[in-house]
Amino acid sequence: MVEEFMLAANVSVAEQILKSFPLCSLLRRHLTPTREMLEPLLRTAAAVGLHLDVSSSKALADSLDHAVGDDPYFNKLIRILATRCMTQMVWTSC
Repeated sequence: MVEEFMLAANVSVAEQILKSFPLCSLLRRHLTPTREMLEPLLRTAAAVGLHLDVSSSKALADSLDHAVGDDPYFNKLIRILATRCMTQMVWTSC
């Protein structure tokens, strides 16, 4: 839930920046990862019997929240793998 509020706050701030400074705003965003980029994560998860829903960023976040195993570091590892599948951020301006 905290993650959802943080995302909502970021979106709200970006909208306010764009509204207040339409000629000189500079915003950061990530492009949606391709299925090929997510494949190593999905294969690794499947190898340990885990299904990750990658239909949206919210679905992936929820899947990662439920990805727990016997090892206390498992969730951290699967999150690191998920981060490596993401695209580089790009700057956009108006």
